[in-house]
Amino acid sequence: MAWQDKIRKINRIFEVAGIRIEFRRILGGRTLQRKTFRFYAVTFWLAAVGTAIYVGIEGSKTSSGQALIASALMLLTGGLCVRIFRSRVHLKKSSLVIVNPLRWHDIPYGDIREIEHASSGSLIVHSWSNRKSGGEGYLSVGFAGSLIDGIFKTSAKAAAQIKAEVGKQRRMKDAQSSTGFVLDIWADSLTLCAILCSLAAPLFW
Repeated sequence: MAWQDKIRKINRIFEVAGIRIEFRRILGGRTLQRKTFRFYAVTFWLAAVGTAIYVGIEGSKTSSGQALIASALMLLTGGLCVRIFRSRVHLKKSSLVIVNPLRWHDIPYGDIREIEHASSGSLIVHSWSNRKSGGEGYLSVGFAGSLIDGIFKTSAKAAAQIKAEVGKQRRMKDAQSSTGFVLDIWADSLTLCAILCSLAAPLFW
């Protein structure tokens, strides 16, 4: 697909520069995500777009660049909120992928040492490879502790589904977890529009 080729080109640019950064858009597999997060992600996206359009239209009547700056701030805030509420976990064929607001963590099932459901309600995945390097576990922002989770037990249910999937796999000594930066079309579209609005604002001063 065209967007996949563009992502590969971006990753190659960083490789040439000697920087090991991998951008990836996470899709596929069985998705575990809180229903409240799905609702808030859609709500914040629509609210940011709607508010930015309204402010832009009102500001255009006076040809003021301040309206575009206000729209940019609305869009940027919306993009940050959407990134947070798009946090989730993907259960793929051979690995588990934790998608957090900024970074993703791809952990092969054979490298998973423990699925921790903390007393606070947080979901943390511990891997064998991370233990060797002295690192801590991978926290899933999408299933972090909350008062609501204490009622609906969403983290506990997610942990049970992950454990069931891990139980089907064998321990792999050479399995290695990887990490990179998340590309999210919904959040990034708001951020891109915010940048365009801020660049266009000086034209109306």
